[in-house]
Amino acid sequence: MNRFRDINDIQDYLPIYFKAWWLDLVFGRARWEYIIELAVDGYITAILPYSIKRKFTFRVITMNSETHYSGPFIIKDKDRKNDSLVSYENKVIESVLNKLPSVDFVYFQCLPNTNSYLSFLWSNYTINISYTYKLDLILGKDVLLNEMKGSVRTDIKKCIIDGLNVGFCNDAQDFMVFLKESFDNNKKDLPYNLMNLNSIVETSLLNNSSFIRVCKNKNDEIVAAAFVIFDHDVAYYFAGTNNVIKYGSAALSYCLWESIQYAKSIGKKSFDFEGSDIKGIEHYFRNFGGTLVPIYRVFKARNKFMRLLAYIQNPKLFG
Repeated sequence: MNRFRDINDIQDYLPIYFKAWWLDLVFGRARWEYIIELAVDGYITAILPYSIKRKFTFRVITMNSETHYSGPFIIKDKDRKNDSLVSYENKVIESVLNKLPSVDFVYFQCLPNTNSYLSFLWSNYTINISYTYKLDLILGKDVLLNEMKGSVRTDIKKCIIDGLNVGFCNDAQDFMVFLKESFDNNKKDLPYNLMNLNSIVETSLLNNSSFIRVCKNKNDEIVAAAFVIFDHDVAYYFAGTNNVIKYGSAALSYCLWESIQYAKSIGKKSFDFEGSDIKGIEHYFRNFGGTLVPIYRVFKARNKFMRLLAYIQNPKLFG
């Protein structure tokens, strides 16, 4: 088990969405805080980053829209037996939740690595479930390929036969220009805030926490791109697309496959597609053969009006 006494020492071990530089980026400096849970020996057992926002006259704690996971992060003792681990998680989460400031509304989309969410129920939170797909990068390349749907393997082979190649892009602006152009050409609404995404791309590259893979045709034109962020153990597919005018959808599959292989080569243990509730996107991610993993969305409203307002404002509850 990793053991830390100081929040600065733990930064390299934290999931990317819990790191101080990420929270500074999405919330602004001095506009967020950590709740830190300590064991009796002074070592950190859990942290919970949060930021209080104003919605009308209400105080709310919610996630930034560019942050996909939040809630309590628990430093686990892997030597514990399952019943002891569940008891430990329940106790730690309950303690952390009790330290949250009194607000009108709270919402987190929790990391998919917690065994028990009973403490949220005991603390009167409501739980909704979404899903993501995760690839186990401990598996060999051939195993990962075989787990894919045959059509994805066919797409990858087609791209190779057609002379496409996948390389790196270190220029955030080039990626942003391609992204906007491609969504315009594909006649689809851009699902990203370009200003915010540009800041994330630039800052994460500076912090050695991301990479951009681009797929080019024989004319050296970018036909697909994938932006992937990562932390100590996990790589997360954050943004990307293909340009159907220059090449078909197979190019994105090839780009993602090369991204998965690169994440594996730099020691990441899993690749998280970060899920989607949109049927077509869910189906596309599923074709890569990952394991279906539940994501727990937890929220707590002070009253029925706040609950109703949350649903009216945003499907992801003020996210």
